[in-house]
Amino acid sequence: MFTGSRHTTNPLAISTKIFEKFLELGGVYINQNIKNLMQKEKNIEEEKQEEHSSGLRDNNMIKKLEHKDLLKAGVHFGHLTRKWNPQMSEYIFMENNGIHIIDLHKTIDCAYTAAASLQNIAKSGRKIMFVATKKQAKTYVSEKAKELNMPYVTERWLGGMLTNFSTIRKSLKKLSSIENLESQDTYTSDFSKKERLMISRDKNKLERALGGLSSLNRIPAALFIVDINHEDIAVQEAKKLNIPIYGMVDTNSDPNSIDFEIPSNDDSFTSVSIITVSYTHLRAHETVLDLVCRLLLE
Repeated sequence: MFTGSRHTTNPLAISTKIFEKFLELGGVYINQNIKNLMQKEKNIEEEKQEEHSSGLRDNNMIKKLEHKDLLKAGVHFGHLTRKWNPQMSEYIFMENNGIHIIDLHKTIDCAYTAAASLQNIAKSGRKIMFVATKKQAKTYVSEKAKELNMPYVTERWLGGMLTNFSTIRKSLKKLSSIENLESQDTYTSDFSKKERLMISRDKNKLERALGGLSSLNRIPAALFIVDINHEDIAVQEAKKLNIPIYGMVDTNSDPNSIDFEIPSNDDSFTSVSIITVSYTHLRAHETVLDLVCRLLLE
């Protein structure tokens, strides 16, 4: 005779307990999974918020300028020490082999400050005139200005281009009328070959001198100048009209003569392109002018 409890235990009760235990364990497992998913979603949301906040900073200041890119482009090279302007002493890092070396930390700080200010002008719908008649800079600056739909001067600066803008505007109207005339279907029949040749010469002359100003119907809100020493007439006219001036200044320049200076090598093509690209949508590393262009496109 057996009196063990196993004969008195209900198998159904055991199965029920096992099932309840299974449900309990499964519930813990499910709850843990839910918690993990919620935590994962929270982390993703925090990452998105962080990316958004960093994106806002990037939209305002774009990607950080890299010192190595500036060094590679030769932005840090100044002029010979005997040609320096004492007003540039705060932007000079050291002297090496008779050449002043520009402090790139200050170059980057000044570039961001200038770019942010220019962006505010562009957002208001006003025009910024780019001025670069030096051979090293004229082609690149004209390309960037066209991307931004901004006026530019890359040929000789005509005296009175700002202070006598009414006369410049008459020349721009003449250029526009010639273009409209050439677009007419009866142009070839209305004018002889010689007359068309004379009109074409006038158009080429106006385009060479004022082609970059075709979209300008009023005095620009600001000037961006490459080498303020070389463009001294433009600087004088802008100061006379109280137009803010942004410019690349080398160690032989006076930074106090303009409103926003960017200490940099203004004689090198790569240096100019690095400073100038500061305003366009580039995927590669920023350059100073690239920084300005990218901000203006936003």
